[in-house]
Amino acid sequence: RRLASMYRPRVPDADAVRALVANSLFERTVREEAHAPALERRSEVAAVIADRVEYHTVNSYLQSRVVASIPSDSVTLVRHYQVHRGDFDRPARAVLVMLMLGDRRSADSVARVFRVPGEAESLAFRAQRSGVNYTHMVTAATDSEMYARSLAVGAGGVSGPDSLASGWRVFRVLSTTPRTTQPFGAVREQVQQAWYEQESERRVRALLDRLQRAARLERNDKALRGIVLAAAGARR
Repeated sequence: RRLASMYRPRVPDADAVRALVANSLFERTVREEAHAPALERRSEVAAVIADRVEYHTVNSYLQSRVVASIPSDSVTLVRHYQVHRGDFDRPARAVLVMLMLGDRRSADSVARVFRVPGEAESLAFRAQRSGVNYTHMVTAATDSEMYARSLAVGAGGVSGPDSLASGWRVFRVLSTTPRTTQPFGAVREQVQQAWYEQESERRVRALLDRLQRAARLERNDKALRGIVLAAAGARR
């Protein structure tokens, strides 16, 4: 009862009470086992912890040595956008109103309605108000076959009924839009993400090359011979 109703679990009967208590006991047992010193000494657990420590150490090092110093001012981002402007274009797309029907007769009826100007848009609007979405946007990247079909039908055209494994499909093409350039203000976040990814990769690669050049490698011929001889003896 001390919990707010938003966070209070629904407990309608004795089985729900039993499940709630069992879950609480299970969580308590897991926490107690996790704090046991013996757990950390298990080889598989120690390996995971060591891997995570190494991962976070490397990530922290790269964050401080590489990412933190990458400039993100507007001048830098605009320069990157101007060089790679085409990467941020809005792709060519088609907007459809699409329905899946269970039988051919219903699909034929919907296709006739869709051929009446404004009816498909009106249906899609009413459905959206009730929480159902019949409007779809397709591009060559998301669904190349449907996009090509939409271009062939053309804006205002109706396709179907098409027989599919899941039923009968009918759609009307509301619009087709060619590839368009987007202004910097509309894609600033995408530009910043792309700039960070490109520049961080370049800087990490440069850092690794510097570390490799500075690393001192020594060849221990005696140890290598010992490994080879031990392996040969094991095979015999």
